[in-house]
Amino acid sequence: MPNIRVHKNNPQVEEAFVLDKQPAGEDSLYVRLLGKNRGKFVSIAGKARKSIKRFINGLEPFELVKIQYKKIKNSSNLFFLEQSKPIRFFERLTCFPKACFMGFLANELILKSLMDEEGANNVFGLYYDMLLALNAEPLKTKPMFMFMHELFKVIGIAPSLMECVKCGYIVSKEPFTLLSIEDGGAVCVKCRLNEESRYSLKLNQPISSILDDEIQLEKLVQFYVDFWQYRFNRPLHAWKGWISIKNEFGALL
Repeated sequence: MPNIRVHKNNPQVEEAFVLDKQPAGEDSLYVRLLGKNRGKFVSIAGKARKSIKRFINGLEPFELVKIQYKKIKNSSNLFFLEQSKPIRFFERLTCFPKACFMGFLANELILKSLMDEEGANNVFGLYYDMLLALNAEPLKTKPMFMFMHELFKVIGIAPSLMECVKCGYIVSKEPFTLLSIEDGGAVCVKCRLNEESRYSLKLNQPISSILDDEIQLEKLVQFYVDFWQYRFNRPLHAWKGWISIKNEFGALL
């Protein structure tokens, strides 16, 4: 573990979700967290891979923990994690491949999306609600779609689903909906003219009617993934992993 000097003031205590962890030396961990108060931040957990007493359950993703941490001297964005205690683990996510990949997709989106501290605090509640819903119904796509839609609002890139992005026409009045990655949402018949090749997703029913249709919802989540990747020119590996697993073992899932 790197040589670390921490401030001597009282440690901060709050609830946080574990988003990711990576080795730091032989027995420590870099842990990326979503705190209820601090938002996204990175901490180093000294000797975490050896100390069962200080880090119960080993700081696993999808775990809600109560953490105690201090600010590291000469570092503006790294904290020293002194201990963590489990509050809740959403165990069903790890038992169902679809729920597990959806959870990792949410983690990846949070980690890779730029947001201010207030935005990250809002995402804490959205993420908690999504994990509760996925844990209750691990084969459903709706929790992931609802989370992505609200997250995209927080980071300022939410696609327009109900109105044409070009003219404002209510697209739910049309028999089907075409969504464009380039334009940022739905485009009506009048505006799209002969440009259908530009449209990445065709829904055969209005957006408002598909929230209980698993096939259409998965298409919509795919659109959101493609849209995010287009906007930020970065890959989302968790969704790609789920599609690969689904294509290979779909009948067994």
